[in-house]
Amino acid sequence: MNQTRLRKSFSGIALLVGFVAGSALAMVPSLTPESPAPASPLPRMCSISCKSCDTTADCGTGGGICSNRICYSK
Repeated sequence: MNQTRLRKSFSGIALLVGFVAGSALAMVPSLTPESPAPASPLPRMCSISCKSCDTTADCGTGGGICSNRICYSK
């Protein structure tokens, strides 16, 4: 067999094997979950006073607004 023809046939076979292997790997489902688990909700705290609250009225004057947040200035 001619060496050029042999080299071309090996290249074609390698390309075909690579295509088949890549297609098979693409069909295997991933072991990781599709989306991360939902995070726990942040506690409701006043934006300025950093005290725990349930509604905007709980913050009082100068306490800021009540929303889900983490307050670092306790």
